[in-house]
Amino acid sequence: MAVLILIVAMGMGALVETKELAELTDQLYQHRFKASTNLLEANGRIEEMRALMKDIVVARSDQELDALEDRLDLLEAAANAHFHGVVEAFAGNKTDALSAHQRFKDWKPLRTQIIRLVRAGKYDEALLLNQGKNSDAVDQLANELRGLIDLARSKAESFMRDSKERQYEGRILLLAALLAVVLLTVIISVGTAKRDRESRRELLESEHRLSVAIDNMAVGIVVIKEDGAITEFNPFAERIFGYEAAEVIDKNVRMLIPEPHRSGPDQGLRSYLGTGTDEISGIDRDAEGLRKNGETFPMRLRVGELKAVGGSLFVANIYDLTEIKRLENQLRQSQKMDAIGQLTGGIAHDFNNILGIVMGNLELLQSQVADNAKTLKSVNSALKGAERGASLTKKLLGFSRQSAAEVKFTNINEFIESLHGLIAKSLTPSIRVEQRLADDLWPVEIDPGDFEDVLLNLSLNARDAMPDGGTLVIETANKTLDEEYIKRNPKARVGEFVMISVSDTGIGMTDAVKEKVFEPFFTTKDQGKGTGLGLSMVYGFVQRSGGHMEILSEPGEGASFILYLPRTQEEVPEEEETIDIQDSVPVGSETILVVDDEEDLADVAVTILESLGYKTFCANDGNQALKILEGNEDIDMLFSDVIMPDGMDGYKLALAAAKIRPDLKILLASGFTRGRQKDVGSEISTVSELTDNLLGKPYNRSELARAIRRTLDEE
Repeated sequence: MAVLILIVAMGMGALVETKELAELTDQLYQHRFKASTNLLEANGRIEEMRALMKDIVVARSDQELDALEDRLDLLEAAANAHFHGVVEAFAGNKTDALSAHQRFKDWKPLRTQIIRLVRAGKYDEALLLNQGKNSDAVDQLANELRGLIDLARSKAESFMRDSKERQYEGRILLLAALLAVVLLTVIISVGTAKRDRESRRELLESEHRLSVAIDNMAVGIVVIKEDGAITEFNPFAERIFGYEAAEVIDKNVRMLIPEPHRSGPDQGLRSYLGTGTDEISGIDRDAEGLRKNGETFPMRLRVGELKAVGGSLFVANIYDLTEIKRLENQLRQSQKMDAIGQLTGGIAHDFNNILGIVMGNLELLQSQVADNAKTLKSVNSALKGAERGASLTKKLLGFSRQSAAEVKFTNINEFIESLHGLIAKSLTPSIRVEQRLADDLWPVEIDPGDFEDVLLNLSLNARDAMPDGGTLVIETANKTLDEEYIKRNPKARVGEFVMISVSDTGIGMTDAVKEKVFEPFFTTKDQGKGTGLGLSMVYGFVQRSGGHMEILSEPGEGASFILYLPRTQEEVPEEEETIDIQDSVPVGSETILVVDDEEDLADVAVTILESLGYKTFCANDGNQALKILEGNEDIDMLFSDVIMPDGMDGYKLALAAAKIRPDLKILLASGFTRGRQKDVGSEISTVSELTDNLLGKPYNRSELARAIRRTLDEE
């Protein structure tokens, strides 16, 4: 009987060992899969954050910095989630995991300090801090994570060795249990069967927990065998690739990869299995995936090896980068348009000065050759050509300038209705115009003249897209843009907007055309049939109005240009009656100081003013002007260009001149916008007035005469 009891005890020991083996398998999952996966993911997000900080220190606009900071916050949240997974996985040894998580949290104040320096314009300090302390902090964190990864792998290997030893012992004990079954008959058989059922149930529960974890990961998980056959395909992978799991299980992973990269996985696996050289595990790499519908897409891939009975399994974590790449392209396009705008503005400003010289001298020449009809005709023709050039530079400046020239509270619906007849006349009879205007449309604050040009340009663009006729639809609506919209359109901002849509049923546009359509001088029309500035001007108007714009178009499907203009919360004021200006050119006898760094343009202004009866002094920079002003108390007025070299522009000169002579009348001229007062502050009460009364360049004799007289007569 004692022998039988001993055999029974040995059988019970075998069953206990079977249960421990089930628990050991579960521990192996915890330390090998869950811990390692979360550590690798956390490390990946941290490296992405390191790369993003390099982009942040070179950002030069608030919009770009806001977009980058939003993405940094998303990566931080993802890394925190993975750290929580690491802490949970290290159930018996949380100290090291918590230490790494705390070091990650301690990194945030340093990132915040760098972003503040960039926003303050202290780019060199931000760059040095990022390359110094910030880089060291990330390196230390990365080293600590690598230590945790090694610890997880070490525990997994220890569990594996323990499992093999216990399996051997278990075989002996199970043999004893088998003898016990023979000797103890029904009693031992019933006990063994019960314990076997419990062991299988626990193993199934462990497998179920692993399956649930994989199925609920917010990342595509594809598990393949050594021959490339797919064994696991989680729901997120189904969503990414468009296949049901049943459609890909047991098929080669090549079906998920487009040509010419389809042979890559097989070559990588053969190289690893043949030589032991690991060129695939634990490394983030960007690749292309192939969806079920034949569409290729960018993805980020990370592969890890999982040792299993009968060979290795390879677990691929897959991230769909389609949305991230789209946002990056939008950001690059926005930066390109900003750069083109700055370049265009500089060229147009210089060209404006040249045209001013040409037009001024031609006007002076008109009076000198008035008795020579043939010569006068040539002068008039040259003047018309110069005026056409001035119109062209106005469009270029409209694209580049950052604020509107003359904003007013505007009811968009009333404005569109007032232009209905003009728009209809601009189109061919085969084009039908429809208006779908929303009731109770919010007011906006825009430049009405610019908006009229926008509607006409979009209507003419639609006309050219419908040579055989069609329908032009102008639609308005109140729209509230939320955070989800901003994620898809990073140049936009949250808030209430008035939407104006101009749609046609024409030939549509390809993606390549849509990327370039707003660039100055880009046109799809035949040579000589368009300047390529119409849509550039539309883009410039929307930008300086604080709005946002998008194009919806496919080849053969027409196009919709959708403008979002910010709602104004103030009430629309009553329209003031306009006062007719007399045709006569006003004259005077006061003394005027003319300042312009373009000597020829200054000479033209002096000649015109002297022909109107004024006495003049002339200077070519701000410092020279101040010296003349200090030595001549009889100067009544300062007339200066805004853009000048040597650190003293027209606004700074006006501020300095007003301190010397508080009663001095001041008029500024520029080819740029009337919005510069924000750059010079409010040191004197007349700065805003100077901006409102800015004389646009190039100007003619009549415009200069009226602006001078108006400024002198103001109280």
